[in-house]
Order: sequence, then C-alpha cells, then structure tokens
Amino acid sequence: MLVVAALVLMAYLTGWRAGPQQALPTEVAGLIVTVVMGVVVAVTVQWRLREARGAEAKLQRVVDERTRQIHWERNFQRALLESLNDQVVVCDADGRIMQQHAPTGRDGVNLVIGMPAHEWPEAYGLMDADFSRALLHTEVPLYRALHGEHVRQEVIGVSHTGRRRLVSCTASPLRGQDGTLQGAITAMNDVTDREHQRQEAQRTARHHQQVLEGMGEGVLLVAPDGSILTMNGQAKRLVGQTGRTPARFEDILSRVKLTMTGGQEVTAVDLRYLEEVSAGDPQWETVLQVQRADQSVVWLHLCVQPLAEEGRVTALLHTLTDITDRRELRRQLQRATDHMRLTGLPNRHYTHKLIDDLTRVDTWTAVLMKVATIRDLRTTEHTGAGENLEILWARHLETLYPDAVVTGQLDEQTFVLVLPGARGPEEFQLLAGEVTGSEEALRPAVQAGVFTYVGGMSSHEVLQRAEAALEYAAQRGVTVSGYEERHLEVRKRRHRVQRRLHRALEREELSVHYQPIVNLTSGDLVSAEALVRWTDDELGFVPPDQFIPVAEQVGLIPLVSRLVVRHAYRQAQLVSETAGRPVRVSVNVSPIELAHPEFLNRVERLLRRVPDAPRFLSMEVTESGLLQDLKEAARKLEALREMGIRVALDDFGTGFSALSTLQALPIDTVKIDRAFVSGIERDARQRTLTSAVVRLAHELGMDVVAEGIETPAQARLLRDMGCTYGQGYLFSRPIPDLMSCPHSVAAMTGRGTKPEQW
Repeated sequence: MLVVAALVLMAYLTGWRAGPQQALPTEVAGLIVTVVMGVVVAVTVQWRLREARGAEAKLQRVVDERTRQIHWERNFQRALLESLNDQVVVCDADGRIMQQHAPTGRDGVNLVIGMPAHEWPEAYGLMDADFSRALLHTEVPLYRALHGEHVRQEVIGVSHTGRRRLVSCTASPLRGQDGTLQGAITAMNDVTDREHQRQEAQRTARHHQQVLEGMGEGVLLVAPDGSILTMNGQAKRLVGQTGRTPARFEDILSRVKLTMTGGQEVTAVDLRYLEEVSAGDPQWETVLQVQRADQSVVWLHLCVQPLAEEGRVTALLHTLTDITDRRELRRQLQRATDHMRLTGLPNRHYTHKLIDDLTRVDTWTAVLMKVATIRDLRTTEHTGAGENLEILWARHLETLYPDAVVTGQLDEQTFVLVLPGARGPEEFQLLAGEVTGSEEALRPAVQAGVFTYVGGMSSHEVLQRAEAALEYAAQRGVTVSGYEERHLEVRKRRHRVQRRLHRALEREELSVHYQPIVNLTSGDLVSAEALVRWTDDELGFVPPDQFIPVAEQVGLIPLVSRLVVRHAYRQAQLVSETAGRPVRVSVNVSPIELAHPEFLNRVERLLRRVPDAPRFLSMEVTESGLLQDLKEAARKLEALREMGIRVALDDFGTGFSALSTLQALPIDTVKIDRAFVSGIERDARQRTLTSAVVRLAHELGMDVVAEGIETPAQARLLRDMGCTYGQGYLFSRPIPDLMSCPHSVAAMTGRGTKPEQW
C-alpha cells in the first residue's frame, strides 16, 4: 500500500508540472502531505511491528534455554545432594531455617522451617560429642557459619526422638556478589556407627599400648625394610635409647655394641642375616651382651619371631629379656635349692649328695638328731621363737663339732652331722646341754641316733639306719642311741604297720575288747574300759603301743576312735539293758585328738546323732596329753562335762604334774597308774603315797580307780585306803564281750548290785 500511495503521488505531481503554471492548492497540498505522512507512519509502524515480533521470538528462545538450564541445574543439585548422603540445611541471614534436604532412606533431623537460631539446641537436642552437656546456640556449627566461620567435619551429639546419634557437620556462610552475608548452609552426616568404631579402636589401641608398656620384656617390631613399627619403653631402656623412637633398626644398632656369648661381636649385617634365617623358622633365640652408649652393659635374651600374612613376612617381632642378674640369680637359686633358708645349712637333697661323695672314705660316723623344742616353740609360742632356736642350734653344732665334714639339715627340727672316724653314742651326750646366744639359755629337747659307716652303703641307707637309732632313742626316752640291726627291723615293721593299718581300717579289721571296772567292796561290775585290738593276716597280733602311735602320726586316729566309740556304745547299751541300769564304757582319747581344733565339734556331731551317748559312754584322757597345754585342755574337758560326758584322768602319776594339778582339772575320776599298785603290799612308802593320792582325789570330789590290780592283797589294801573301784587281771583280762565277765553276771542277777557311781 505504501508503494501505491507513492505512485499516485508521483503521477499527480508529474501531471501538475505538465499543466499550466499555477500554484498548488492548499487543500491539495495538505491532502498530499497527509497522505504521505500517513503512508510514512504506516510504513514505520509496519516495520516496527515486524521488528518487535522478531525480538519477541528471540526472547522466547532465550527464556526457553534458560528455563531448561535452570531445570538441569536443579536436578543436578538434587542428584548431588542425594549422592552426598548428607542432610543439608540452609538458613537466612536472620538465622531462620529456610529449607532443608534429607537423603532418601535416611532419618534426618526434622527441622521446622522458620525456626530461629536460639531455639535449635533445645528443639533438636543438640549436645557435645560425649553427650555430657547441651550446646549453646552460639556453638551450633550452622550458627557459627552464619557469623562468617567455616566449620569442617565437627562432630556433635543429637538426642532427639528418644535416640542418640553422632552427626558430623560441615558449615559455610552464604554471601552475595557484593560480599554481604545472606545466610549459611550446613551438611550433616550421621556418623554414629563410625564414631563408635573409632572410639572403640582408640580404646583398644590405648589398652594395647598400656599392655605393651606394662610388659617386663622389651618389644620391638621391625618391618622387613628395617623401619621400626613399634618399640615399647622397656626395649628403649634395655638398649639405652632416649627420646623419640628411632625410625630405622640401623639407628639402634649404631648406638650399641652387641656380643654373643662366645665373645664374637655382632654387626648390623650379621643381625639382618639372622633375621632372614629366622623368617623361615617359628622363632630364633640367642643371648647377647649389649654395651650401651653410656658404656653400661646388660645381658639380653633375644627371641625373634616372623609375622606373616598370606605366606609373606610382614614384620619381625623382637622380644628382649634382661638376664643381667641371671648368673647371680642362678647362684642364689642354686644356694636356695641346696641350703636351708634360715640356717644356711645344706638341705636334705644336698646333704644326701655330700654324704654320697663321702662313700669313698673308709670310715665315718653319721649322727641324725631331732630338736623337738623348735617345733614346740613354733606352735606354742610364736614362729620367731622357733626360728631363733633353729638358727642357734645350727651355730651350736658348728661350735660343738668343728671337725664335722658335713653339717646338714633335713627339715626345721632334724639335723645331720658327719664326723671322721668311728664314734660312739657317748661322744654326743653334749647335745643335751644348754644352748646360749639368746636372752636366756635354752636346754632344748634333743634325741639323736648314731651310725658308723664302714663302706658299701648309699646316703639313703646310712641315714635310714641313723633314723632307726633315733626312733629307738625316742621310744626309750634317752638322748642318744647307737644303731643296732634290730632297730632297722623295728623301723621296717613300723612302716609295714602303717601300710597295713590303712587297709585294716578300710575293712574294719580292728576289734574292741573291754576290761571291767569293779566295785572293790561288792565286787560288782560298774563300768569298763574299751581297748582296741588288731590282729593282721600278715603281721599277726599288733600291740596297741605299736599301731596307735602310727595312727596318731599319719592322721588315722579319728578313724580308730570312731570305730571304738561305735562298738563301745553298742556294748554299753546291751549290758545296760540286761543289768537294768546304765553301765558306762570309757573310751580313751588320744592327746593328738584332744589337741585338734575340731575335737569338740566332732563330739557335738556325735551327740546330735546319738543323744543318749552320755548315759553309756565316758572319756579317758592321759596326764601327759593334758600337760602339753593344761589351760586349753581344761577348757575342753569342762566343755565335755557340760555336754553330760564324764571324764577320767588315766595313768595318773606317770607324768610330771604335782598333786595340786588335780585341782585345776575338771575331771570326775582319777585312775591311779599301775606303778602305784605294783608292790604296794611290800613297800610302806608306796602305800603312803598311794593313800595320799586317794585321799586328795576324794577331797576334790573325784572317784578313784586303781589300775593293774593283780592280787587280792592289793585289792584289800586299796579298799582299806578308801579306793572305791579297781581294774586289773585279778578281776578280768580284756574280753571281747562283757556279758562273759563273771562280775557282769553277778550284777545282772541282782546279787550285790549298788547304784552306779562312775
């Protein structure tokens, strides 16, 4: 249209020029201008519209491209966050939560959008990594980033919704292009399992290090290339290393001088070679002398063990043990092994060796002695008193017999002397003398056996014979006894008795006999004493004075007593039922058993099983047994009486107590020993003494039984003295059944019976 307007205008103008010369009318000119201007405007508008449409299309294309880019970046960021496995939190400059992102499948902290910073610790249970205290909001990593701090992998505790978790936080500030702070962002990762494992690994490592440092041996772990992996404090001390652990094995070797036991010096090359050899063996050991930098010397036992993984040696473990004092220790141990601790005398083993070395000498004399006072002091006084006498006695022997070739000690109270030549028992009576050296002189109880060696015997055979002579001296109550062949036979029989006694008790081969005790006025049976008897298939009849001491020595006496009590109770029951009144049977109590701490408890257990035992049983104790500890014995006897058990003092007069001792003893009956009865009809002094004992006992309210009555004259004299009861062969020997005793039969028929007094 613009072109048409132009053409019309041109045609008109052309036509006008060709016509007469006249002015163009104003209306026409205005019209033309209007048309032209309209055409120009229309053309301009058209052009502008076309240009705007092109710009709009171009802008749309730019918008579409940017939109696609934004979507891609958003998806990329989301994928990146998912791949990081972290919870991401963003806050604005005012500290309010703007947005958060938690990874898929993981429990994050469920934050509230818009929550201000000062509420975070309480709302989400934020604590320190040890859960020992709550965090201040100024300590929260996101808050610190909000104030410009960059926080890297700081672990905090989260105690939220009933769970405790450890979270690693990395936080950074967010700034605009002009650098102004616009907010902060933090990435949080749950590291609870990892932290627990790390803490456990740290604890384990600390424990291992403590164990390593606490070891008495030096430990050195070396890699195959010579680098030191581990070296504990003891290893450093042993090689004289101060300061930090050396980096290389050669650094240690350069500071010390190593020498083998044979004297050859060991170089670093030699030692590496030994390590290579040890790699193929379970372990390699040697002893080295180490001269340290300060010139001090130690001896080390070195043990090298290869550590392998999948068949390849990964390290060599060196264990270093200080054996510097081993030679001195070995000497001391050898002496401790061969000598007694207190006296320093050769002990049993070494004494035998020394005596065996003397067997090449033709003649010498061995003396075996026991100093019983040493053990008595240990048990009755205190250990120090016994040990003091033990030392004094050793010095006493060295003073008395300086020419002894051997002075030994077999145990705390048994000593050995070996002197040159043949010597008799009379030369050793000095052993019974006083021992000085303490605050007061002591005269210990000593007994000894002497044997003269004439060749062809071992140390065991020599001491066996000396011990046989010693046992004979103890039985005879003398200080020294020389050896006789019969002594060894007695000793051998004693050992056989011990062996067979075990068997006899297991098979209950021991029997109990009873010796009646009668009223000296009426002749009636009033009680009896139970006496144990033993006849062995191999040994024949074994007297009580042979097997009772053995039973006491080897701890069998409680079994013997139990057997006697059981039989005596049954016998007393039977006789009492027949007689119609209690007839007690007395049971002897061994001094060993009376002194035992459990004695009263055993009696109490017996009474619980047999409550009526006191009606049928009484107990006899010997005077010698009481004198070992009179006060304690009196206490136990009083306890027996409180239980209803009558107590008799047997063999009175054979010990060393005065008559006044009777006053201190809680006893019911005194049994006068046969020594007071034998010959009483011929010896006036003996009658006077016996009468005094009977009178004193009666005045103390005690019954009196005279033992060993064999003649009617003895019975009449004792009855006239006021002695009520008697026991002896005149009335009956020990018999297996009281029912066969004539006095029992008389009592049971009712002839002459009186109320039981004992």
